[in-house]
Amino acid sequence: MQRRALLQAAVCSVLSLGIAGKAQALGETIELRRATLSPAPDAEAWQLNADIDISLPGRLEEAVNRGVPLHFILEVDVARSRWYWLNEKLVSLNQVFRLSFNALSRSFRVSSLQNQQQYATLSEALADLGQMRNLRVAPLDRIKLDSNTYGFARMRLDVSQLPKPLQLSAITNKELTLQSEWTRLQFPDPASNTAR
Repeated sequence: MQRRALLQAAVCSVLSLGIAGKAQALGETIELRRATLSPAPDAEAWQLNADIDISLPGRLEEAVNRGVPLHFILEVDVARSRWYWLNEKLVSLNQVFRLSFNALSRSFRVSSLQNQQQYATLSEALADLGQMRNLRVAPLDRIKLDSNTYGFARMRLDVSQLPKPLQLSAITNKELTLQSEWTRLQFPDPASNTAR
């Protein structure tokens, strides 16, 4: 009960920084710069490597520093276009990453289903969150590369996981609805042996 009261106080103090919608400042965004999908070295799965720039606006940075966790979703969609019917969806993945601050250890954590890492600063945590490496997306036989295969990826802040006062504020304030543009996935050359 006391933890909930502290969390509500933190959210209220973050909201007191100003509810009026401001234009999102440059550099306070998510930008997915590069995303590649290739076979894993063990040849059992497709893995994603991506470079993502994540910069939090002041209100979200303050929220994290006060103990409010942020949830980011990496979305990956791979499909094959067909002239005779709707496109065939091959893979649809939503991977959740949680960014939080631990007041006892004075450290930031990035956690997912696979692992959890600790960082001394928020900038270190965001930098590592933006370096996706060897994220398994699908079994190797799920995607057969040809000229009709295409895919896109993006990362976004899951606003539905924010505390209610921040969710309400996000409706009118685009500063809190961070997301990258959909970025086209790069595949290996279908003619190469590694693409199968």
